[in-house]
Amino acid sequence: MRPSDLNSPRSAAAVIGVVALFFLVLTLPLATERVAGGRSSERQGYTAGIIRIYCQEPGHSVLAGPQIHFGRNPFNLELTIFEKLQGLAARAISHGECDLAVERVGKYFSIAMSALGIVAVAGVAWHLWGPLAAALAALLLGTDELWLRYSTYTMIENRVLTLGVLAILASLKRRPVAAGLLWALTFMQKPQIFVFLTAFWGITELLRARSLGKLFAEKRFRALCGAYLGAVVVSLAWFKWTAALDVKNDLPWIIHTGPRISRWYFGDWAERTSLKYAKNLLLAWFRETGLSVALPIALVLFAVRQARAERADPRELLKRALPMLAALFFYTFIFWNVFIVHEYYALPINIGRSLATGGVLALVLLALPTARKLRPLAAIIAITVAIVVARFAFVGVRDYENFVLHLNDPAAWNYQADWNHPVFPKKYGFAVVAVPGTGRDLLFLYMASQRGFVWCSSNPVYAPRAFWKSQGVEYVAWTDHMDPATHRMVYTVRSIDDELAYARARGWSSDIKDVWAGRSMAEWSRLASENGRDPCLRSEDQDPRKWEQPRS
Repeated sequence: MRPSDLNSPRSAAAVIGVVALFFLVLTLPLATERVAGGRSSERQGYTAGIIRIYCQEPGHSVLAGPQIHFGRNPFNLELTIFEKLQGLAARAISHGECDLAVERVGKYFSIAMSALGIVAVAGVAWHLWGPLAAALAALLLGTDELWLRYSTYTMIENRVLTLGVLAILASLKRRPVAAGLLWALTFMQKPQIFVFLTAFWGITELLRARSLGKLFAEKRFRALCGAYLGAVVVSLAWFKWTAALDVKNDLPWIIHTGPRISRWYFGDWAERTSLKYAKNLLLAWFRETGLSVALPIALVLFAVRQARAERADPRELLKRALPMLAALFFYTFIFWNVFIVHEYYALPINIGRSLATGGVLALVLLALPTARKLRPLAAIIAITVAIVVARFAFVGVRDYENFVLHLNDPAAWNYQADWNHPVFPKKYGFAVVAVPGTGRDLLFLYMASQRGFVWCSSNPVYAPRAFWKSQGVEYVAWTDHMDPATHRMVYTVRSIDDELAYARARGWSSDIKDVWAGRSMAEWSRLASENGRDPCLRSEDQDPRKWEQPRS
């Protein structure tokens, strides 16, 4: 077989189709599984909770939220048009029953978008480097453990990444309208993903054109840049609008307000200026793009003068890998803090790795020597590349299968038994759930089929009960422990009037003694953010009246 036979469009299309089908076989069974715990259950409380709000209230406007929805007032950041569409679909399917239908619609949608993401990545690699690179890129992403696992969560990351990769493809094909729309949808939902993919696309374009002058001499590229800038302007206007909505948010210590959001997203800049950061960045790039294997092979092939096939030029290998380095640098340098805190923020890197590694390994395979006496060398190289790809695939599928096996293990510490547990007298009410922790875990509200607020059970004295009642809360449930035998929270439930009477009798914050009075929740939020206060994390912050002064 000649090296060019490896680049057969028909064979590559077959591989991409098989990979997508294999991906669906692995992931679709989890669409009907309820999650046990961890990141998946947390996102169930947030993203699935948003979908359920739209299912219950189909007239709720996307422009009014909710992205994170505590109580009646939204905090908005990420465009929720897809959540609304899923909510409307769940409502139509279930005739207004918004529990199981929401969960299944959310997961099926996530899996479908993730499968489309594999095809989109293959499309970009095909356009840039040909069918073989496309097949390798699809194989690497379709068996990636992180991509597999997070596709089964009700989250937005896989969806946004798929839209972003489609934006790159539309940009490479010079489709300004489609590209502009896709870039806007990417930016408005996840600025971090937008930065990564923009850097990848921009450097790719520059390397292909060899100069900015040649790029901008192309009329359709100028039109594309106009569409891209339009997407940026629209997205920045959206974030301006969300800032206006932000002043209505219900949670006074929420992380996405004021100076706190800067600390959360960007963290300590000193880490990124250290030698260790630069070293780890380069090592990760060298390893993740396959250069660690391909570059030595390319140097050998380049030195073999008898090889009549196109040689694997090390410079061409670097060109295929450099967009990944640029994207990795901009992404981690700007958003270092969230990148190291949240595992799923590595998903853009897995996309970039699939593209770069597919391109790099394809170049090596297409440069195999054809001379008879060099065929043993070609076989060794081909086997080496096959082992590299197989290792990625084997490790990814193995780790994913391990996740599946332990998904709903009742013996696991994070097993959740409370799905649709009738904690409150009626479903879909407006309530408060006070549980151990930070007071942000919406999963407990979601599992009880309620909307409203979460509070920390460690701070009953200063709970904002008068505010809860003003917002329409009907019931309050308190718990400080989980029954180890049943994995079920043990709640004490009171009506809001009984809760206020209970607090008054103890001299706690209530409608008579209201420690939250005199300020709006937006003002409390500003104080908490500016001074680093949180009534659920530190005992010295439990009384909001002490938030005036910055922490020492």
